[in-house]
Amino acid sequence: MLDPKNDFVFKTMLTRRVELLRHMLEGILGRPIRAVRVIDPDIPGEQLRDKEIVLDVRAVLDDGTRAIIEMQLRLTAALTGRLTYYLARDFVDQLRRGEGYERLTPSVVIVWLPKPLLPEIAEDLHSVFELRERRRGIALGQYLSIHVIQPSALSSAKATGYDAIVERWARFFVGYDDPEVLAQLAAEDSIMALATQTLEEISQDPEVRRLALEREDERKLHRMDLAACRAEGWNEGHDVGHDAGRATLLLEQLGALFGSPSEAIQARVRAGTAEELRTWGLRVLGAKSLSQVFGG
Repeated sequence: MLDPKNDFVFKTMLTRRVELLRHMLEGILGRPIRAVRVIDPDIPGEQLRDKEIVLDVRAVLDDGTRAIIEMQLRLTAALTGRLTYYLARDFVDQLRRGEGYERLTPSVVIVWLPKPLLPEIAEDLHSVFELRERRRGIALGQYLSIHVIQPSALSSAKATGYDAIVERWARFFVGYDDPEVLAQLAAEDSIMALATQTLEEISQDPEVRRLALEREDERKLHRMDLAACRAEGWNEGHDVGHDAGRATLLLEQLGALFGSPSEAIQARVRAGTAEELRTWGLRVLGAKSLSQVFGG
């Protein structure tokens, strides 16, 4: 099956079956939720090629609470600032000029992370950051909060109540390709059986699968670009080694599909122009032979 930690797959799952989103939010926010309305269910195809775009899920709950949920696969130095900015911007965007502050409702940012955000919370599956008085820990209202969920902090301790919901979702994202894990989750909660069924449906959809793999390829290429930039001593924003990264990624894909590429194929790929590399990279997603990739 496709990896539900792929941000495109993550968003597709939660918007295709909104009951999954509602269930996840109940566990994370620790309270019952009667209804959820997704604000931005659509994903324009061109966004998948933007390596910096955040494929988050934006929703409004039955009590007016606004939530932004995202799966983040890369931990960066700017992540804390970005999450804080998203939270503040979402809160401010609620009002137009002249509207009263009594109309404001809570804004929540929820992020699933592959690695600990901070050393102090490395062993915490679910951490919540709020506006609080520093010495006494008194919350300044319930308007702003950031929830950080780290599946790497899963423990053998038995979770209960709403914590158990968060724990089950973490196990799902970690063990999505393990039938025993999925069977155990389904036995514990029927909604997790629906999550597995939804992931299976998405994985069998040729178009969704193509887009998910394309998204993953773009992210891999981005990581290669950054590594090349660092090797050359440039900042992350400098476009160095992009074509070399595409060529390396394409050769890896060809090797996985058709066996180790010949020296002639390697030479052809490494000599390819940016446009050729992009064309071959798109063709390889559904190719059955090398001729279908290179058109010869």
